[in-house]
Amino acid sequence: MSYRTQDISNGWHFFSKNGLFKGETNLPTSNYLDLMRCGYIKDPFKGKNESELFWVSEIDWFYTKTFDIDSETLNSERVYLCFDSVDTIADIILNGEVIASCDNTHKTYRIDVKHKLVNGENRLKVYFYSPVEYIKEKLKKFPVPPNFNGVNGFTLIRKAAYQFGWDWGPCFPSSGFDKGVHLDIFSGAYIDNLRVEQQTSEEVADVSVVIETDTEAQTDVTASLYSPEGKFIASKAAEKIDTTQYRATFSVKNPELWWANGQTDRTEQPLYRIDVTADDHARTVKIGLREVRLLTAPDKEGADFCFAVNGKRIFAKGGNWIPADSFVARVSRERYGQYVKNMQWANFNM
Repeated sequence: MSYRTQDISNGWHFFSKNGLFKGETNLPTSNYLDLMRCGYIKDPFKGKNESELFWVSEIDWFYTKTFDIDSETLNSERVYLCFDSVDTIADIILNGEVIASCDNTHKTYRIDVKHKLVNGENRLKVYFYSPVEYIKEKLKKFPVPPNFNGVNGFTLIRKAAYQFGWDWGPCFPSSGFDKGVHLDIFSGAYIDNLRVEQQTSEEVADVSVVIETDTEAQTDVTASLYSPEGKFIASKAAEKIDTTQYRATFSVKNPELWWANGQTDRTEQPLYRIDVTADDHARTVKIGLREVRLLTAPDKEGADFCFAVNGKRIFAKGGNWIPADSFVARVSRERYGQYVKNMQWANFNM
């Protein structure tokens, strides 16, 4: 059976441990957003609501979902339950069994559930523990300097620090999911990681694709390269270089070079596409072929410190990015895209 996914981000229920609040929701989401959408609380950004709603972060929350599994899925070799983000201290419970404990919102949780699923209805529950109470317990063992803008001890949890109060933003230590959840259903190998290394000049670009799988068994791994216009360039069978790693290399003559914003009149820079397959699993990445160097040669003032793109020096122009919203779950890809466009129009190149 070929690789496929089953999205289970919609049709969830949430409720507080004290039983006072409950409702239906879809992922991505958070407890603050769900309470606001269901009419339990007012907009946290208005008036004095920020301080009056801190209790939301002091209690535990449950998120539950039922989903159906068919015999075809159960007959596949591999089934992974994938949470792209769990924020933050939580237990993941499938059919009454704790299958993972989470403590880091900055990572993906991928859990092998092949032998934990049943034919028909399956019950998934995520129990979120209060991040504030978690920090209070940590502070008893590991005292840290105070946070004069909000909650003390935010450095003791692998969670977005700004949620605990910052000079520019309010204090909303929420619990929830910044992204969705799905099942990966497949046979054979799974591509764990994919990176591209390159040595590029105006004459030639040597591109090396390193693929890491989740199995030590010999796997058929192939990489294909396409031009920025989508034309096929070459396909290579990757060679095994480690127990789980493979490498495929390409040489591109007279490559279309990627430049920093403002270095050319092009508004869209050329991106080459690389398709990688390992058995039934496939991934795609787009890259710009370019050389970026930091020049630090001695000069009359001491030492140079300038970036050069494809051998041409640039004057670095950038800015400080803060999160687009205190509740990241409601920031769409389109909104992020507009912010990046704004940076381009403001002549940022870093």
